[in-house]
Amino acid sequence: MTVESQKKNIKHFIRDGFWASICEGFAENNFNIFSGLLSATSGDLSILASSQNISNCCLQLWSEKLTSISGSRKRLVLICVSLQAITLGFMATYTINGKSASVFMALSLVFCILGSFSGSIWGSWISDLLPPYRRGYCFGIRNKFSYPTQFLAMILGGYLLQAIPNKSGSHQSGQLAFCLVFLIGLIAKLFSLYHLFSQPEMPFSLPEKSIGPTQLLRYGLNDRFNRRIIVFFSIFGFAINLSGPFLTPYLLDTLKFSYIHFAAITAIPIVSRFFSGPMIGRIVDKNGYKKTFITSVLLMPLITLGWSLSTSFYVILIAQFISGFVWTAFELAVFCLLAENSKPENRQRLQSLKHLSWNLFSSFGALAGGFMIYLYQSPMILFWTSTLARVISGVLALLLFTASE
Repeated sequence: MTVESQKKNIKHFIRDGFWASICEGFAENNFNIFSGLLSATSGDLSILASSQNISNCCLQLWSEKLTSISGSRKRLVLICVSLQAITLGFMATYTINGKSASVFMALSLVFCILGSFSGSIWGSWISDLLPPYRRGYCFGIRNKFSYPTQFLAMILGGYLLQAIPNKSGSHQSGQLAFCLVFLIGLIAKLFSLYHLFSQPEMPFSLPEKSIGPTQLLRYGLNDRFNRRIIVFFSIFGFAINLSGPFLTPYLLDTLKFSYIHFAAITAIPIVSRFFSGPMIGRIVDKNGYKKTFITSVLLMPLITLGWSLSTSFYVILIAQFISGFVWTAFELAVFCLLAENSKPENRQRLQSLKHLSWNLFSSFGALAGGFMIYLYQSPMILFWTSTLARVISGVLALLLFTASE
């Protein structure tokens, strides 16, 4: 691959991230909020989160088979993103006169499953597309553009949701406001699709015989490193999703924050991601992923601890600012962890094992969180429990990934 073609590929890689961040800021960030407008409860949201994760687990089991059948990672990603765009179009239409939270949540379930499933395949494809010695730098440049864009999209989306209903005061105007932000998200998703289409399908080879669910599980359990991946991401996914799905109803229903305050709290991690992305990318490229990975996991409890310490808008804002640094480091380190510990032909298998273990136990975490809210009628117990579970995950990461091979 020539230098010129590499630059062109990276340009489309960056622009895809730019438009995807607009879709996430305007549309995806507001799925749960609109479900709440249609009277979805915390229990409903826990079922939705667990359904998303369980459904994605089933698809991950067939990931390699489906890639083998399609004959192209790029084609499979494009199909999933196209179906996401169609689903988002239905969701925008439903916001106008829709009254059932169940119908809208089912559509959001389809959208999120498609995104999560294509994520592992996209990770395998992009790992081969980017220069191995510059992956951290390339992600840093992508994040430099996508994070500020996502921040502005979330703030502007929150403003539209707050301002439009306030002018007329009607319930229907609130639904029309959601329709508008979802339509903006749809347009951004279509631009993202164009830039994905413009990136080349990198040559790749699956193992001689593609495997199904049983063989994938056997492959994961028969290798020491793969077992570490399964154990860690299972426990960590459970810890994160004990509390993650319930932050939205906590902020809007329990603390009665406005849409603008909610948008600020959910957008502020994007600001810290913007500042930290290039720096963390350089650190990973220079020193390797391992220290960054361990440090980020050990710092994860600070996020839910901040939610637990105070109901003050500013304290929660600080906790969310810290979360941007931590998640940026974690996601980039995990990307490099999986890329550098697998052969190209087995890379998608390792991605699938990671997503499978994460999603399966994330669903258990969301269900456990929903049960705890039903039992104790307080989200605060979730934040303390999730903090403890994240501490355990950090200790586990130290034991599994700093031990000698």
